[in-house]
Parts: sequence; C-alpha cells; structure tokens
Amino acid sequence: MRNFSSMLYKHLPIYFQNLYVRFENKKVKKERYGEIYAELLRELASKRADEFGEAVQWKEIHKLLKHSIEHSPFYRKFYEGIDVEALKGLSDLPKLPVVEREAIHQNIQMMHAADDSAAAIAHEIDREGIPLKFLLTKGDIQKRNAFMDFFKQQDGADSKGLKQAIFTSRKIVPEAQEKKIYWRDNRPEKIRLYSNYYCTNGNSEVYIRNLNDFKPALIIGTAPILYKLAAFLNEAQEKLASPPQALFLQGGLMDAAQRTEIEKAFGCPVRNLFLPSYEFPVMSECEAGKFHVHPKAGIIELAEDGEMIVTNFMSYGTPIIRCRTGEYAEVKDAESPCACGSTQPVIKSRKDPDSSRLRTADNAKVDIPQLDETGHELSDGIKKIHFFQHKKEAIEVFVEAGESYTNELTETIHQNLQSAFSQDTKFNIRVVEEMPRSLKDDFQLVINKLAK
Repeated sequence: MRNFSSMLYKHLPIYFQNLYVRFENKKVKKERYGEIYAELLRELASKRADEFGEAVQWKEIHKLLKHSIEHSPFYRKFYEGIDVEALKGLSDLPKLPVVEREAIHQNIQMMHAADDSAAAIAHEIDREGIPLKFLLTKGDIQKRNAFMDFFKQQDGADSKGLKQAIFTSRKIVPEAQEKKIYWRDNRPEKIRLYSNYYCTNGNSEVYIRNLNDFKPALIIGTAPILYKLAAFLNEAQEKLASPPQALFLQGGLMDAAQRTEIEKAFGCPVRNLFLPSYEFPVMSECEAGKFHVHPKAGIIELAEDGEMIVTNFMSYGTPIIRCRTGEYAEVKDAESPCACGSTQPVIKSRKDPDSSRLRTADNAKVDIPQLDETGHELSDGIKKIHFFQHKKEAIEVFVEAGESYTNELTETIHQNLQSAFSQDTKFNIRVVEEMPRSLKDDFQLVINKLAK
C-alpha cells in the first residue's frame, strides 16, 4: 500500500481517501483471493487434517523441487548430482541436503525462483540481524491467505459478511491531518482499517470510542497495539460495548500476561496466527493453546539441538526446502490427538528470554517486526541491524550500512518501525560503517537491558 504515501492521497479529503482504500482493495483482491485461494480453501474445508497423508505431502514436495530446479539458480546447482526423480516418498526427504543459514545469507538472491516484476517483495530481519528479501508469487500469497482464513473459520470466525477491524502499520493517515480520525473504511467489505502509528496512550480513548461505534465481529492486529488498548480498558474498568467473536494476533508469540490482559478487556478468546518469518508455513493456535502446522502447508523437522528445519509448500517465489531457520522448538509427533482433536504435529516453541525481545513503553514484550514496507533497497543497502534497549520509551537501532545506503532508507526504516509500535515508543537509528566492537564480539539481534 505504498501508493498511500503519494501526494495525491495525502491531499484528498477523508471521504475520497476511503474510496481510494476501497479501490486499492478491489485491485488486489483478485491477486490475493483468486482461484488458487478459493480452491485451497474448499479443499481444506472438505477434509480432516489427518486425511492429508504422506502421499499428499510428497506430491507437494515433488512439485516444489521440480519448480526450484527449473527456476532457482541456487537450487539447480545445490542439487547437482542428486537424482531427484529417484526420491519416492517422505522417507527419502533426508537424502536432500540441508540449506545452512550462511548459505541463505550469501545466496538469497540466487534462491529466488521468480522475477521481481512478477512477485511481491517482502523483507525481514533474521536472528543474525541480516535483512533478507523474499519473493512471494501470486500462488504463495493466495495459499497463505487461504490457510489464515481457514484457521479463523475453525474458531467460528468466517469473515464473510462480518465487520472486521484491522490494525495496520501502513500509512493510511497523512501526517498533516488534524482531525482525530485514525481509520479508513472499505464499506462494501465491511472492513475498517485502524492506524497503528496514531494508536498512542493519548489516543486510546478515541480508538475505543470508534470501536464501540463500529462494533466489529472480528479484530485483527499485533500484540503491542491491542495490548495498549486492553490496558486502557482494564484500567478504566470498562469493556467494549459489543465484544467481538474473536481476536486474532498476527506476528510473534504472545506473552501469557499480555494474553490475559487482552482477553479480559475485549471479552473474547485470543488466537495467534504464528508467522515467525516468510520461511515458515502459517502455524495456527488451536482452542487448546497448541500450535499446529497443517500437513498441506509444509513440513518441520528438528535438528539434534532443536533447530527447526523447514520445507514450506507456499514458497515458490523463494523456495524453502529443508532450510535451517535459526528458530528452535520441540515438535510433538501426533501419536495421539491434541486436546482440540487435531492429529497435526504440535509445535512447542522454546520461550525466548526477555533479554532477546523488545519492550514497548506500555511494557508489552514483542518480537522484531517485519519490514514489509521498506521497498526494494533494504537488503541491498544494509548489511546488518541490531536493536539495543535500556529505556522503555526508546530503542536504539544500529544499522551497518552497505554501499548503496541512503538517508532516505533511514527515514523509511524509522517510519516502518514507528508505525509497527505507534508513536509512544521511539526509535533512534544510528548508521555505522561497522557494528561497534562491544556488539560485534558477542552479537545478538536484540539486547534488552530492561529484562529482570
């Protein structure tokens, strides 16, 4: 939605900005919710998860392998000497070599199996602080959306015909706007977009008042923003006038205390759509509080030390086949059904120490946000990023600049981070030629001195 920053949009009256939101949504709807989306959603709804057996998974792997060898220079070379056609089933999967983190860092461009012009571009910072550029094909996007909507439906939250409040880090409100109207409407779709950037402590009452007026059946957002509104409601000993059916959190895992606060305030269950990075298939949280990977979405293996090795069936733009992730977990095989009735493997993520997570001014613990809105130049202009926090209201961001780094990129990164956390948390960006030795010798993506 980068067009939202155009001069035209900034100077339109709010009424016409709402029409523009509607126009943009209609334009991308076919790309994000087209035939591939509809077909997969029907398939997921027509079968139980345990009906997608090994034969289905191997078919998905074989298609992804064939595509990768044909279109990705990295995989074409990586699999030289391996007779892929001789592999006959999941038991043969370990015969494929594992893609190490260093190989991903050095070859992410060569891993791409689509043209930039024919794919969406997404950026993220991995645990080593290195920006990675992922390409997502139309099929990748539609499959991800199908899984997310399918998981919502399992909680009785079919979004069709229901009012949805979606909190977004995208710039939908011009900075020069004086009126406290921090949302935009897509009336035909019954969607109201709320700006994260302006969701400050001082504006919490404005947001709550509007949510009470809108009465959404579904609320979708991230932990730092919804926790802020929940804290306001609980402190005022108030609740929403019309509690939603469900609230979905997107992004990293949520702290248990945050979950309790949010559920108390909004009067509805909270569900996580766990998307640690674009390397992973979508993982859903069931009613029993467990995370599952649907067999049609991908496969997660564990290394001896518990590191997750991922094969993602929704990665045709940047194929992910037996890739180390830098994320650790315990995977419980489905020898017996989960309490929710699912026979899918249970992903039990290891809890990161507080010292490796950022903390907002409201005391919410959060993971590093994805940098989707930073454009093509992020992975080319930056070598490494590091976050250092010693005050709740401010986070130091060290950026090791590459040759193509520009001042405009500093501003873009700042706006992106600020929009993800709101204006209450400040980001101070320091551009350096090389990471300070104190950080470089024992590098961690996040050092949080507030952790107790």
